[in-house]
Amino acid sequence: MSRPGPRSALALLLAVFSCAPGRAPSAWSRTDEARIFLIDRDDGGVAGPRIGCGDSVVAVEVALPAPRPALRGALEALLAIDTPYHPATGLYNALHASPLEIRRVQNRDGRVRIDLAGWVELQEQCDGPRVLEQLTRTAGQFPDVRDVEIWVDGVRLDSVLKAR
Repeated sequence: MSRPGPRSALALLLAVFSCAPGRAPSAWSRTDEARIFLIDRDDGGVAGPRIGCGDSVVAVEVALPAPRPALRGALEALLAIDTPYHPATGLYNALHASPLEIRRVQNRDGRVRIDLAGWVELQEQCDGPRVLEQLTRTAGQFPDVRDVEIWVDGVRLDSVLKAR
Protein backbone atom coordinates (compact mmCIF):
# COMPACT_ATOMS: atom_id res chain seq x y z
CA MET A 1 0.00 0.00 0.00
CA SER A 2 1.53 3.31 -1.00
CA ARG A 3 0.93 6.74 0.41
CA PRO A 4 -1.98 8.74 -0.97
CA GLY A 5 -1.13 11.12 -3.81
CA PRO A 6 2.04 13.21 -4.10
CA ARG A 7 2.91 15.48 -1.22
CA SER A 8 2.83 19.18 -1.83
CA ALA A 9 6.14 20.98 -2.26
CA LEU A 10 5.32 23.11 0.78
CA ALA A 11 4.79 20.04 2.98
CA LEU A 12 8.06 18.51 1.81
CA LEU A 13 9.93 21.77 2.48
CA LEU A 14 8.38 21.91 5.96
CA ALA A 15 9.52 18.35 6.69
CA VAL A 16 13.06 18.92 5.38
CA PHE A 17 13.46 22.37 6.97
CA SER A 18 12.44 20.99 10.35
CA CYS A 19 15.48 18.67 10.21
CA ALA A 20 17.84 21.65 10.44
CA PRO A 21 20.47 21.00 13.13
CA GLY A 22 20.51 23.02 16.32
CA ARG A 23 16.80 23.73 16.37
CA ALA A 24 15.84 21.36 19.21
CA PRO A 25 15.23 23.01 22.59
CA SER A 26 15.91 21.36 25.92
CA ALA A 27 13.72 18.30 26.46
CA TRP A 28 12.34 19.91 29.60
CA SER A 29 11.69 23.45 28.37
CA ARG A 30 8.06 24.37 27.77
CA THR A 31 7.03 24.91 24.17
CA ASP A 32 3.91 25.15 22.04
CA GLU A 33 5.49 23.37 19.06
CA ALA A 34 7.51 20.20 18.70
CA ARG A 35 9.19 17.94 16.19
CA ILE A 36 7.90 14.45 15.62
CA PHE A 37 9.37 11.81 13.34
CA LEU A 38 7.37 10.13 10.59
CA ILE A 39 8.22 7.75 7.76
CA ASP A 40 8.74 8.45 4.08
CA ARG A 41 8.14 4.95 2.78
CA ASP A 42 10.39 3.43 0.14
CA ASP A 43 12.30 6.63 -0.61
CA GLY A 44 15.72 5.08 0.09
CA GLY A 45 16.98 7.76 2.47
CA VAL A 46 16.33 10.77 0.23
CA ALA A 47 14.10 12.83 2.56
CA GLY A 48 15.91 11.90 5.80
CA PRO A 49 18.13 9.28 7.38
CA ARG A 50 17.64 5.86 5.78
CA ILE A 51 16.10 3.20 8.00
CA GLY A 52 15.04 -0.40 7.47
CA CYS A 53 12.87 -1.42 4.51
CA GLY A 54 14.28 1.37 2.33
CA ASP A 55 12.44 4.12 4.19
CA SER A 56 13.50 7.52 5.51
CA VAL A 57 12.65 8.92 8.90
CA VAL A 58 11.67 12.59 8.59
CA ALA A 59 11.22 15.30 11.22
CA VAL A 60 8.02 17.33 11.03
CA GLU A 61 7.18 20.42 13.09
CA VAL A 62 3.74 20.28 14.74
CA ALA A 63 1.79 22.68 16.94
CA LEU A 64 0.90 21.51 20.44
CA PRO A 65 -2.55 22.26 21.88
CA ALA A 66 -0.95 23.95 24.91
CA PRO A 67 2.60 24.63 26.12
CA ARG A 68 4.24 21.44 27.41
CA PRO A 69 7.73 20.20 28.19
CA ALA A 70 9.21 19.62 24.71
CA LEU A 71 9.93 15.89 25.02
CA ARG A 72 6.54 15.00 26.49
CA GLY A 73 4.72 17.30 24.07
CA ALA A 74 6.48 15.73 21.07
CA LEU A 75 5.62 12.20 22.22
CA GLU A 76 2.01 13.15 22.94
CA ALA A 77 1.69 14.74 19.49
CA LEU A 78 3.15 11.64 17.81
CA LEU A 79 0.91 9.23 19.71
CA ALA A 80 -2.17 11.37 19.01
CA ILE A 81 -2.01 10.77 15.24
CA ASP A 82 -4.51 7.99 14.66
CA THR A 83 -4.40 7.95 10.87
CA PRO A 84 -1.90 6.04 8.71
CA TYR A 85 -0.76 9.22 6.96
CA HIS A 86 -0.05 12.62 8.50
CA PRO A 87 -2.62 14.95 6.93
CA ALA A 88 -0.29 17.89 6.29
CA THR A 89 2.65 15.95 4.81
CA GLY A 90 1.39 12.57 3.62
CA LEU A 91 4.16 10.87 5.62
CA TYR A 92 3.41 7.45 7.11
CA ASN A 93 2.78 6.93 10.82
CA ALA A 94 3.48 3.31 11.83
CA LEU A 95 2.01 4.05 15.29
CA HIS A 96 -1.48 4.89 14.02
CA ALA A 97 -3.08 1.60 15.16
CA SER A 98 -1.24 1.40 18.51
CA PRO A 99 -3.33 2.67 21.44
CA LEU A 100 -0.44 3.99 23.52
CA GLU A 101 -0.32 6.69 26.15
CA ILE A 102 2.46 8.08 28.27
CA ARG A 103 2.49 6.77 31.79
CA ARG A 104 5.76 8.39 32.92
CA VAL A 105 8.90 10.11 31.60
CA GLN A 106 11.95 9.92 33.87
CA ASN A 107 15.31 11.64 33.42
CA ARG A 108 18.52 10.65 35.18
CA ASP A 109 21.40 12.77 33.89
CA GLY A 110 20.27 12.55 30.27
CA ARG A 111 19.23 8.90 30.44
CA VAL A 112 15.51 9.02 29.72
CA ARG A 113 13.08 6.21 30.45
CA ILE A 114 9.64 6.45 28.88
CA ASP A 115 6.91 4.19 30.21
CA LEU A 116 3.94 3.73 27.91
CA ALA A 117 0.63 2.04 28.63
CA GLY A 118 -1.27 0.11 25.97
CA TRP A 119 0.01 -2.11 23.21
CA VAL A 120 1.77 -1.99 19.87
CA GLU A 121 -0.33 -2.96 16.86
CA LEU A 122 1.70 -3.52 13.70
CA GLN A 123 -0.08 -3.29 10.36
CA GLU A 124 2.77 -4.28 8.03
CA GLN A 125 5.95 -6.36 8.16
CA CYS A 126 8.17 -3.26 8.21
CA ASP A 127 6.20 -1.42 10.91
CA GLY A 128 8.34 -2.77 13.79
CA PRO A 129 11.51 -0.89 12.77
CA ARG A 130 9.39 2.12 11.83
CA VAL A 131 7.74 2.26 15.27
CA LEU A 132 11.12 1.97 16.99
CA GLU A 133 12.63 4.77 14.87
CA GLN A 134 9.66 7.10 15.27
CA LEU A 135 9.62 6.83 19.05
CA THR A 136 13.38 6.81 19.71
CA ARG A 137 14.13 9.67 17.33
CA THR A 138 11.25 11.77 18.66
CA ALA A 139 12.51 11.27 22.23
CA GLY A 140 16.23 11.42 21.43
CA GLN A 141 16.28 14.60 19.34
CA PHE A 142 17.02 16.86 22.28
CA PRO A 143 20.60 17.91 23.10
CA ASP A 144 20.15 17.05 26.79
CA VAL A 145 18.97 13.47 26.08
CA ARG A 146 21.89 11.01 25.82
CA ASP A 147 20.05 7.70 25.93
CA VAL A 148 16.42 6.62 25.53
CA GLU A 149 14.70 3.52 26.92
CA ILE A 150 11.09 2.92 25.97
CA TRP A 151 8.92 0.46 27.86
CA VAL A 152 5.38 -0.71 27.07
CA ASP A 153 3.48 -2.08 30.07
CA GLY A 154 6.74 -3.04 31.79
CA VAL A 155 8.43 -4.64 28.74
CA ARG A 156 11.20 -2.97 26.72
CA LEU A 157 9.93 -1.81 23.33
CA ASP A 158 12.60 -3.74 21.42
CA SER A 159 11.45 -6.95 23.16
CA VAL A 160 7.82 -6.17 22.36
CA LEU A 161 8.72 -5.71 18.70
CA LYS A 162 10.83 -8.89 18.55
CA ALA A 163 7.88 -10.89 19.86
CA ARG A 164 5.78 -9.85 16.85
